[in-house]
Formats: sequence, C-alpha cells, structure tokens
Amino acid sequence: MLKFGYNRGLPDGTDTAWGCRAIVAQDGFVDVPPDRTDLAGPRADELLFHLQHHVGHAWRERASELLRAGDIDIRRGGDVTLYEDHAVVIKANTNGSGGYLYVCAYLR
Repeated sequence: MLKFGYNRGLPDGTDTAWGCRAIVAQDGFVDVPPDRTDLAGPRADELLFHLQHHVGHAWRERASELLRAGDIDIRRGGDVTLYEDHAVVIKANTNGSGGYLYVCAYLR
C-alpha cells in the first residue's frame, strides 16, 4: 500500500495509511525527509488532518525517547507502537537497518 513506511505494521483490511522512512540514530536523532513519506487511501484527508492537528510531533518524540533508552535498536528489528489515541495508531520498526525507522499510521 505505501511506497515508504512500515507496511507490515498495517492490520489486514486497512484502507488508508500514512508512512515514512525516517532517518534515525541511537542517540535519539529522528528526521523525516519530505520525499520519503507516502499517504494512500480513500480517507487520506481525514488521516492527515488528525496527524497534523492532534498528533503533531508526539510520535517522533516517543521514537527519540525509545532510541535513547535502547528500546528501539537500529541494529535489531522489532515492532513498536509509538502513538495511539481514539482515532489513530502509529507503529514502527527499524528492520535492523542501522539507520532507518519505517513508520506507519492508520485510522482505527
């Protein structure tokens, strides 16, 4: 579904998703290049509005905390939930890439 992002983190039947391939470092650095994001699906406007106006940078801040604590390891993959509210879930995985964090967001 997504050109950039964590497709394996999307539940079966997901019709709308946002994703990115963020550049990360174990010291907590998180950067999302604008040309490494994707948004797809019939409810894209709804998802994007929620991400921009309700979530903001909360998922990036959480990723940064988990990187610094070692709970996200850039050399080992593992599914992690970065954000959850009544409308949206955001998950990520480094896939052991050594410098990328693959992220997906979807509507509940």
